[in-house]
Parts: sequence; structure tokens; C-alpha cells
Amino acid sequence: MKKIIFVIFLTISVFFFHPQLSFANQIFQENFTGTMGQSWNPSFFILQNSNNLIYNLNGVIDATTNDAFYTYQTTVLDSTIKWSVILNGNYGGIVSCRNSNNFASEERVIFSSDGTAQFNWYHNGGGSASSKVNIGTTGLHNFELDCTGNSMILKEDGSTILTTNTNWDITQQMQMIRLDMFDNTTTLTSYQYCESSGCSSITPTPTPIQLNVPLVKQTSNPWQAFEYDTAHVWAPLAKTIHDWGCALTSAVMILQYNGIVNMPDNTLLDPGTLNTWLKSQPDGYVGNGLVNWIAIQRFTRLVRLAFNNPSFLYDALVYRRSTNPTQLTSDLVNNMPDILEEPGHFVVAKGTQGNTFTINDPYFSRNTLNDGYNNTFLSFVRFIPSHTDLSYILITSDPSLTLTVRNSLNQSVGTSFIQQPLINDSDSSSSGSPLTMFYLEQPTDGLYTLTATTSGQNQPYSLNEYLYDLNGNVTVSSASGTTDNNGQVTLPIVFKKTTFQSLLTDLQNAFDLKLVPEGVYNALGSQIRNIQKEIERGQVNVAKFHLSVISLLLNVVPGVTTEAKTLLQSDIATLSQGL
Repeated sequence: MKKIIFVIFLTISVFFFHPQLSFANQIFQENFTGTMGQSWNPSFFILQNSNNLIYNLNGVIDATTNDAFYTYQTTVLDSTIKWSVILNGNYGGIVSCRNSNNFASEERVIFSSDGTAQFNWYHNGGGSASSKVNIGTTGLHNFELDCTGNSMILKEDGSTILTTNTNWDITQQMQMIRLDMFDNTTTLTSYQYCESSGCSSITPTPTPIQLNVPLVKQTSNPWQAFEYDTAHVWAPLAKTIHDWGCALTSAVMILQYNGIVNMPDNTLLDPGTLNTWLKSQPDGYVGNGLVNWIAIQRFTRLVRLAFNNPSFLYDALVYRRSTNPTQLTSDLVNNMPDILEEPGHFVVAKGTQGNTFTINDPYFSRNTLNDGYNNTFLSFVRFIPSHTDLSYILITSDPSLTLTVRNSLNQSVGTSFIQQPLINDSDSSSSGSPLTMFYLEQPTDGLYTLTATTSGQNQPYSLNEYLYDLNGNVTVSSASGTTDNNGQVTLPIVFKKTTFQSLLTDLQNAFDLKLVPEGVYNALGSQIRNIQKEIERGQVNVAKFHLSVISLLLNVVPGVTTEAKTLLQSDIATLSQGL
């Protein structure tokens, strides 16, 4: 019996890197490249020990070069190879038992990017395949392939999920076990070499990662002297970007790294101009000076519409929050820096160095998390290049409230946490009280129920609600009052990804960016408002017809840019479908 056991991680280990290997005289490494999906026939080196074990390891899979790695092992009684492989959800790979003399016979299991596994085998030019079976695509999973006699057995986490008969006994001629993995996000991390006498761990040597993130300081002129947010209200004696601008400046570094160097109005992007834009928005800052990262993602959408940053190639940067160090490492490996939250302070993670992360600190002269931050962080902000929708539900309140949101199926959705205030980097004073924040990313259309709970009955409450449509446009509302005898208040939330108001907002944005002539802007705005009144009168079919007419007219009206036409026609299609 030949058996190969390997461990598949769909989340990344805290520190994994390209391996540099040495294990007595039993292991030799060879790297080669090729096109993904190509059949490789590489020459490979073989070393043999006293136990007649032949072992060969090849490279790691790289998103740029499409490298692959192979493992070959001769027939050795009771010998297995254990693998840990980073797969990030979408992957491809083959694990097989095969004849090493002429490769005429092979039994293999194929892992596909659709999250399935399938047996495939051939013998002297003929072969067949089994049906597909779904496999785990998140978390840690152990897969075991047994090539036994004329059968194959695949187990996931100890349970058999596939079995088949190959109609010939490949183990009588088996001399090799092969592992091929290939995917844009697949990377070999750690593994063990095992024999009947026991296993020996092999630890990869870290290879540093350094992303070219521009260093921007909140202490630089001219912006260091500008008022930050509305700090004259909550910090009248220390109200500048120099004092509070760490998160703001970190955002600028991430934006510049992604190719955004100009504001939508074509002025240069820096902490001063971004601060001015955030202050002009109804949701730019929340609480006392907390940067609203969801507003930043809308900003990137507007930048894309302005089309004045040719190096920015995506529709937007989508915001996500995480606390998982493995996700941070994965992001850096995939050339995506993140913003780390320290107590009252924010920095940019741009790489790895040994057992720590390298950083750009917008205030202090610090280069790693070991320098002043005890090699830890509270959470981090991810801005993911994307072509997807920007819809969100955000609710904020004072920390005495516990927020729970349920969808129309009475399922609890979203995530809430306590956001700590900023700390003045100059004198260590606080920007105010913590804030409870609830996030639900890309919610579906429908009715949600918000329950706010206090520690006692009949307690005052106050909260703010931010609803973001498909393109990140926001509708802001607030609620306050007194909880009931159970210390609760229940409020409805009606969410739609596209509304008449969001269509009008996108029309306004297109006009502000000079993508739509003034005459067209006025005429379209008037027609959209009239169609909205038709809906209020119950004339749904008439309204849908008039929306389709506007969509067609956008193709022929002079002066409307391609970007504006695409944006507005997408809004109209989504709005019409929801009526």
C-alpha cells in the first residue's frame, strides 16, 4: 500500500515563506517554472539514503511565474509524506501514485478551483474519471490518498469521501508518489518527513517581504498644521493633523501605494486634501475623529470615475476589517499592505522581517512592530482592489449599547466591536470615549431588525445609522430615546442596494466630475424625480418603462462620458429589477 497524507490550510500560517531546505542527505530542492495547467516533464535530481528512500522537492507556486512543485518518493514500507499547503480557497492540484519507470500507469486525485475533488486514472494510454465530490474550502483539512491494490480511497478529516476501482493493481509496479499543486494563491509552507521510525519536522527559512509603500508623515508641512476633522470641538487645545492624523495619513499611504495620487478634482492627494474631503462628507469621520474606512472606499470609487489616476486599475478599494495575523501575512504575500491598529494609533504594515512585520509609522521613527508595539496589534484595515459592490450597513453608538441585527429569516448577521478612541501622538491625551461599531458588508436587499440593549431598563440610547448602496453612496439617519422595561429597543432597517436617491447621488457625482453636461444633468434629474413619483402613485410598470427609456437615451445623448453612462445604466438596471 502506498499512502500520502497532506494537510491543506485555507488560511495562511502566521509566518510562511519560500522554503530553503536541508535534511541530511535525503532531500534535494529543484525549482522550475511553467504555465499553469501545462504538463511538466522536468529533469529532476534524486538522492537516495540507506533506507532506499528517494525524495525530491521542487519550489513553490508563485502568482507571477506560475511555478509548481512536485514530490517524488519511491516505494518504502510504512513511509508517508505530510504536507501543509496554503490554498486561500481557490486552488488546483494533483496527488497521484504512479509507475516511475515509464509513467504508463497513474492513479490520481485532482483538486479543482471549484472546491471539488475527483479521481482520475490511466493505464497504457487508457483511463477514466470518477464523479466530483465537494471538499472543505475553509479552515484546516486533512486529506489522505491510499493507492491500494486496484482501488483508490480519498479521506477528508478521517472520513472516506471518494472510492473507486481502477481495474488494475498499480501497487505491484508502484515506485513513486507524486504531489503537484498549482494556483495563483498556492504556496508551500511546512511539512514533515516521516518513516516507520518516526517523523522529523522541517521548518522553512523565512524570506523577507518588503512592499514599496511610500512613507508619508502626519508631521510634515503644510498639512501638519491643518485642523483635523472637527477637533476644535473635542480637542480645542490640540486640534491638528500633527496631533491626530495617524489613521488619515496611513490611509494616504495605502491609496498612494495603489496608484491613487490625485484627488477627484485633480489636486494632489495628501493628508491635508484627504482630510478636507472627509470633512465635506456626511460620514467621513465618526465619533471624535475616527476615520470612517467605508467613506474611504467610496472615495476610491469617485477617483476611478474621475479617471485621473491612470495607475489605479480597479473600480474601487473595498474595506474589510480583520484581527487575524494569518490574513495579514497572506495580504503581504499577495502585495497588499494593511493598516494596523495599535492602542490609539495606526501604522501601515508593509512587509515581514524574521518573526515580525515591518511598518511605515506616520508619526514615530519606528520600522518594525518590535519597536514600541510589542510585536502585536489590535486589528487591521484591509483595502482590497476590487470590481465588486460597495454596499454596507454601519451603525455606531456609545459602548453602553449592545447591538444585534437580524435579517428577514431571523438570523443574526454582521459584526460589532468596541472601537477605542485615538490617542494624541504629541501629549497622549484621548480624543474621547470608545464607540460601539456594527458592520454588515454587502447586505442583501430586505428588512433587517436592529436590537439595542442596555444594562438596565428604561435607559437613554442614541445611535447613528449609515446605509451604503451599491456604489458606496450613503444615507445617514439617527435615533434616540429610552429603552423599554427589558432594557431594549427594536428598530427596523430597510435596505436596498440601489434607490432613487442613490441614482440621483450618482448623477450628482458624475456632474461634479464633469462627466455629464449641465443640461443633461438637469433633464435627467427632473425625469428621475418624476419616475419616483410614479412609483409613489403605484404606477410600477410605467416607471420601469420610463427608466428603460432613460437608459437607452444615455447611449445617444452627447457629452455623457463612457464612465458616466456605465455607472448610471448599472444603477437603472439594478433599481428597475428591485421595483
